[in-house]
Amino acid sequence: MSVDFYACDNCGKTFPDCGRYYTCNCDCGRHWCSLECAEEEGYEIGEDKDEEDNTTCSFCRNESFEDCELLKFLLKKYKLTYTQVEKQYRETLK
Repeated sequence: MSVDFYACDNCGKTFPDCGRYYTCNCDCGRHWCSLECAEEEGYEIGEDKDEEDNTTCSFCRNESFEDCELLKFLLKKYKLTYTQVEKQYRETLK
């Protein structure tokens, strides 16, 4: 039997799967090292407070978004490619 380690999706701290941690049970699969980190990302337990399988977070509820999702949205909206933006950004560094 082995131990897996996760990185907290909020603070980045690593923790083992054999100890106490919090996870969202929706499609996002987010993991947090503590209840405080989970609550910062909108972790909520459903109606039945004893049912920890019924949890969601602000990402599953589409209240928060990953930076990469927002970037993809903006690239499409402004009809740019990642390479074009990268080139423009590089020019600002000169």
